[in-house]
Amino acid sequence: MTTRARLTVEEDAVFSEVSNILMTVIDDYCVDFTLLPETTLQSDLDLESFDIVRFGLALSERYGESVNMSAYLSEIDFEQLSKLTLGDIARYVTQKTHPRKV
Repeated sequence: MTTRARLTVEEDAVFSEVSNILMTVIDDYCVDFTLLPETTLQSDLDLESFDIVRFGLALSERYGESVNMSAYLSEIDFEQLSKLTLGDIARYVTQKTHPRKV
């Protein structure tokens, strides 16, 4: 889940939107931080559970019901959760909104 591979073009476009959504959610914190795909939600941003829930709801509002952060996070073990990055979130959103054709 926490691979540090480069983002695809689609994932990079989604990453930009995901970052903007996150900045809107945590605007109260006045975070002066450059968000990168490697930025972790817990270690780097120190997000509380409430913030992650608000972030997930904002993603669902933007991308629809297919983006369900609660379901996504429930599939991640505790160690992976602590290393979850914005790149991981962008990959998840991309997978849900741009399914690959087989």
